[in-house]
Amino acid sequence: MSARRPASPTSGSRRRRSDTTRSDRPSSSSSVESPASADEEWNPDATPFVEGYDAADEAESPVAGVGVPAVVAVIVTRNPGARFDDLLASISAQEYANLVTLVVDAGSDSDPTERVAEVLPTAFVKRIDAGGFAVAANAALGTVDGASFYLVLHDDVELGKGAVQAMVEEAFRSNAGIVGAKLLDGADRRTLTDVGASIDKFGFLWPYAEPGELDQSQHDAIREAFVVSGAAMLVRCDLFRDLGGFSTDIDGSGEELDLCWRARVAGARTVVMPAAQVFHHAESTFDKAHERGLRLALRHQARIMLACYSALTLLRILPQAMVLGVLDLVGALLRGRWRQAGDVFTAFMWNLGHLPRTLSIRRSTQKSRRTPDDEIRRLQIKGSARFTNFFHAYTARDRSLGQAVAAAARGMSGPNDAHNTGIWGIGAFLIAAVVLVGGSRSLITGGVPVVREFVTNSPSGDLLREWWSGWRSAGLGQSGGSPTVAFVVGALNWMTFGSEGLVRTVVFLAPLGVGALGAWRLLRGVGSPLARTAVLVAYLANPIPYNAIAEGRWQALVVWALAPSIVARLAAAGAFEPFADTERAERSVLQQTFALGLIVAIGATVAPVIVLVVALLAVVMAVVVGAGSRGNLGRLGVVTLGSLAVSALVHLPWTISVLGGANRVEVLLGNAAGRGAPIGVSEALVFDTGAHGTFLSGGLLVAIAAAVLITVGPVFRWTLFGLVSALVGFGLVALAGLLAPSVALPVPEVLLVPAALGAALCVGVAAEAITTTLSGTAFGIRHVAAVLCAVGVLVAVLPLLLDSLNGRWDAPTSDVDDALESLSTGAEIENFRTLWIGDADAVAQAGWRFGDGMKFAVSTGVSSGLPDLFPPAKGAGEAELARLLSDVRRGETSRVGASLAQFGIRYVVVQERLAPLPYGRTLYEIDAVMKERLRQQFDLSSIDVAPGIEVYENLAALPVWSTTDVDVASEWSDEVGLSLVGRVGLQPVDTSGRPPTRLDGELSADQTSMLLGGLDDRWTMKVGGDEVELDSVSDWAWTAPTGTGGNASLEYRTPPTQVAMHLVQLLALAVVVVNRRGMRWWIGRARPHDPEMAELLASEEIL
Repeated sequence: MSARRPASPTSGSRRRRSDTTRSDRPSSSSSVESPASADEEWNPDATPFVEGYDAADEAESPVAGVGVPAVVAVIVTRNPGARFDDLLASISAQEYANLVTLVVDAGSDSDPTERVAEVLPTAFVKRIDAGGFAVAANAALGTVDGASFYLVLHDDVELGKGAVQAMVEEAFRSNAGIVGAKLLDGADRRTLTDVGASIDKFGFLWPYAEPGELDQSQHDAIREAFVVSGAAMLVRCDLFRDLGGFSTDIDGSGEELDLCWRARVAGARTVVMPAAQVFHHAESTFDKAHERGLRLALRHQARIMLACYSALTLLRILPQAMVLGVLDLVGALLRGRWRQAGDVFTAFMWNLGHLPRTLSIRRSTQKSRRTPDDEIRRLQIKGSARFTNFFHAYTARDRSLGQAVAAAARGMSGPNDAHNTGIWGIGAFLIAAVVLVGGSRSLITGGVPVVREFVTNSPSGDLLREWWSGWRSAGLGQSGGSPTVAFVVGALNWMTFGSEGLVRTVVFLAPLGVGALGAWRLLRGVGSPLARTAVLVAYLANPIPYNAIAEGRWQALVVWALAPSIVARLAAAGAFEPFADTERAERSVLQQTFALGLIVAIGATVAPVIVLVVALLAVVMAVVVGAGSRGNLGRLGVVTLGSLAVSALVHLPWTISVLGGANRVEVLLGNAAGRGAPIGVSEALVFDTGAHGTFLSGGLLVAIAAAVLITVGPVFRWTLFGLVSALVGFGLVALAGLLAPSVALPVPEVLLVPAALGAALCVGVAAEAITTTLSGTAFGIRHVAAVLCAVGVLVAVLPLLLDSLNGRWDAPTSDVDDALESLSTGAEIENFRTLWIGDADAVAQAGWRFGDGMKFAVSTGVSSGLPDLFPPAKGAGEAELARLLSDVRRGETSRVGASLAQFGIRYVVVQERLAPLPYGRTLYEIDAVMKERLRQQFDLSSIDVAPGIEVYENLAALPVWSTTDVDVASEWSDEVGLSLVGRVGLQPVDTSGRPPTRLDGELSADQTSMLLGGLDDRWTMKVGGDEVELDSVSDWAWTAPTGTGGNASLEYRTPPTQVAMHLVQLLALAVVVVNRRGMRWWIGRARPHDPEMAELLASEEIL
């Protein structure tokens, strides 16, 4: 649509010119005729610089009426605010002799033409369909004839006196293609908002003026800039036309940088003219679009860099930019900035999908190149602006903290530093990094040993098939819901392209970092940086996580890692002071339920016992903190119960399998009654549950006692909560000792997590009290307690520093897996099983009990995996195995090998140590009678593999899958006959396939195929493409004819109910993840007339 000039309000008529006539196109001569035309350039020497362009109104402009270059002021607007009239008035007041105004309306709700006519009747208005800033500004191309410059303006600025003339003169004096103005805050005209900027090599801005910097003429020298603000930008018309205007593919953020960079590539300069003052109110729709989008800024910055660098420069800088992006993503994840991490990730994906368009723009840009990248690089800053700004921000926050302290000393209110981390944040990060990474360095580089719950990883396909199909490979195999951990680890293996070792190291060590982050964020929004650092130090000083690593207790490590986040969520749900004023507490019940439910679900993936920990902490908080406070106990109860329900739903169908199994108590507790005595209360008081924990750790008890004396007022309730949590933890350990060995509670490391968290919380609250209520008071007992609290924490930290020198937290340097590696055949799928016997607290797999604190487990091959962590209830085969082992213990058989052969068991491992000698120092003895009876078996031969581990080979072993010409059914009931078949009549099948749901092998003709395992009627077998019938010899042995022989496949068909439950599981997970901040996708986009809904949708808080 053509531009329209609004009718003058003084003409007495509102009639406008027709939009269809050619004569309506505005020209530069519509005000004063200019000698400059499209075919000739204006000579700057013909009009020298004239002093006094900013003289008072009554002074006559020396260039008025002179042939000066034509300037078109292009005002880009959409739904302009009150400042729009001020902008028009300021343009009208300009004394520049050849100035035409074009208002480009980008889809306002109402036509602004009449409004323009009231203030600036000589202006032209052009309305276009809704578009962004770039599209609207480009509408000026071809609209005005004979112009020399475009002055692009937002609709919320005001031009200072002489601004236009100053910018034009500087364009000719500096031979610049783009000229920027000095932007001042419209509300406080002493404050600078923009005087140009440079960039780093990655395209991140480096503004010359700091935020809030006062204008004291320090930026009044004319300077060359890399980019200037698009709120007031003078661009040479021919340059703007040759560049094609602003790039419309990055509309919304980065248009100015893209234009200035492409202009620089084409040989044009960009300068800032500080004499041209423009007052910016930042109320424009386009300004708000900039504020919305870190996501847009990141994606567009990368696009600009890809388009503007030459190929050789890009080869050098692009890998650095990708590393920077990965660091940005990892840093955001470690700090819990999920939205920022999503912005970085979507920036990668957007640029990947946008690559064809980017390459097209790049070709056009490179064709116009007149300036080499070496010259452009000299105008950029060194290093990374993003990292520099990050550290500058922390420095500024630290200054804010100092201002707050100074204000408090004067009895004045200072800036709230609850959200500011300052130098404490950097210190806390360095503390955590040095201790955790340094103390784990050998585990990171050499791998985590296979100890207890630190089992081996499996290929992603095996884990994902087991999770989806519902066939459990643990033991002899049976159908049922598989643990969600198989899905999580399998997905991680797939995303890392099969890096199973890397994933295994990450999932076992990452809880250390998660726990440190949770401790740092526990008092976020309510505590000072010092208090948050105190919580972090006290929580890391506790020996529990390091004992969990040394002892292979993955479940305890995960519970420790998530406990601080759980307490923070519970406190916000109950709206207890001071958490009632945090952002989390202001969220709805549903939002808080989803957020806490997601945390519980993550923990229950590895440690189902976390549901009991959540319930325990909620009860303690309700009794201690909720009694007599202004909190909301009802909401606390609803959120707690709701989160447990959410977690159960996310873990379908495994939830049903656990709750319906006979071993549900053992799975939920993560422990079974063993033969060893639990730790005593004296050991619990110093958190000595393994290799770590000395009397020095008792300094945390001193800190708890001191905190009780230091804190006063409402925060004392949280000190009391920490004290009671510690007492509950110690009490549970004492109770476990009283109930052992008949009844098992969770392992000591889990029981002491509330105590560890309580101690850290007491220290943090005490630090807050010291800085707020104790400082400046008369010396007394509280000051003495403060010193004791600090000393106690420092004493407790000393063992941590010493233990970190080990580099592996005293975890064994070798393991049982290494010792048994020689027994493996190296086949793709091992055709035998291993029976593990040991104390209930020593066997890596969580197997089944068979008497006197002992348990057994069965694994395929000689290595246990993730599916073995949470075995299903005993099937018929496992029950028969338990009976056989009881017979051995009673001395009722001397040839147990022949009986074990019917389960495909080739090796029997008696595990009384977590690792071979000399690494496994602790002895977990099994019943001496049982050990002697095993040695007396005639068909079990002892094998020397490693000191401290007894291994027997079954001389009568049968393969799991084999063929024979013997009538298996007639021989099955005869133990001696079955043993004979195993020696002379069976041929093992070379097995391959996609375990655990499909096995493939080559079978001979006219034979009988025998399979040993817990199959059911959902298994089908095909030989040579034809389905054959599987006959059950027993509940754990199956036969089938081989017919003409050939390739055979044994495959499990996933039940439809399993698929349905997985769909419910995935849907529940998606709903929880997407809506943990609110039900946004259910309620849709808020309409303009619904402010409450718009406010709800705008509340995008970080998890």
